[in-house]
Amino acid sequence: MKVYQAEINDGALFALILIEPNEIQTDDDGSVKDSQLEEAIFNAIISLANIKELNLLYTTVLDVDEQEDGSVMFSLEAVIAPKVLLGPYKELYVTPKPEELFEDAALNLAAQFVEVDIPGLLVQKELEGMIASTKAKIFREPYLNVLSDVHTILLDIYIKEDDAPDKDILWQRAIETMGEEAGFSPEDLTSEDIHISIVEALKDYGLQKEGLSESVGRAAEKRAYERENMSPDDMAAQIFDTYLHTLRKTEDQWRNEMLQEALFQAKLHLMLDAIAEKEYLTVTEDELSKNLLSISGQFGLSVEDISREIDVEAVRYHLTREKAIKLVVESSKRVSGWD
Repeated sequence: MKVYQAEINDGALFALILIEPNEIQTDDDGSVKDSQLEEAIFNAIISLANIKELNLLYTTVLDVDEQEDGSVMFSLEAVIAPKVLLGPYKELYVTPKPEELFEDAALNLAAQFVEVDIPGLLVQKELEGMIASTKAKIFREPYLNVLSDVHTILLDIYIKEDDAPDKDILWQRAIETMGEEAGFSPEDLTSEDIHISIVEALKDYGLQKEGLSESVGRAAEKRAYERENMSPDDMAAQIFDTYLHTLRKTEDQWRNEMLQEALFQAKLHLMLDAIAEKEYLTVTEDELSKNLLSISGQFGLSVEDISREIDVEAVRYHLTREKAIKLVVESSKRVSGWD
């Protein structure tokens, strides 16, 4: 292995590494499987971390270039785990309000005593994960999907009117039309219910014209056709836009709020990792196997299949943090009253 570049800046590592052909396992015919290449890259990253005496987090391989001579050049970026100075984290006196937020209250209090310089790349990775998780969650939210349809139908109706409302008012009308339906289950609301709600809402807003119900029906059919032919990315973008309108926030405002949460999550995770190290918290192979069995059951796969699909070490990492959380929370003292 040859390290051509290894730059450290603001708590992040960027490296360019060459793996020699003899460091890569091959099949009998000399071919290299993806798994063999991945293992060689993983071993090279571990070697680099040991040489530089670094604890790396969120390692990302940026580019891989297989050379004609069988060697492999790849680049990576990684967060360098910073030094964490823990404060008190056991037997804290916590007054949750309300009571069900006791865990959050205990962890928040413990985090207040932590001193650490958080690398910018770590916050960025936390933010990317939070945004991806939120978008995946809202994409499956029935209310937002129906609200997006209602807005599109209203837009189709109003676009033909001379006194059409501006886009903000139109969104507000869509939200008001669906206001009483928030939190519904998909089976609780039929297309006929939605049709009636839209027609009645349009009448309430002063749109009285012959054939209004038929116009709404045609607009609904048009929307259904658009949905069938829309790419998943375009549909996700529409649902996200709908989500922002329910919050009455711009994307920049939403991201700024998420950034503050990502900053706290980065600090919290560093604290939990430091606690796990200090308290010698580990995950046994039996505990890991039981968790993988649970995950495989959720997806209807075998443990072997799920182990190939997910990062098993990431699961171990998560379980270790769960043990640190349990230690902080279970040792904390509940205090009633705020005075």
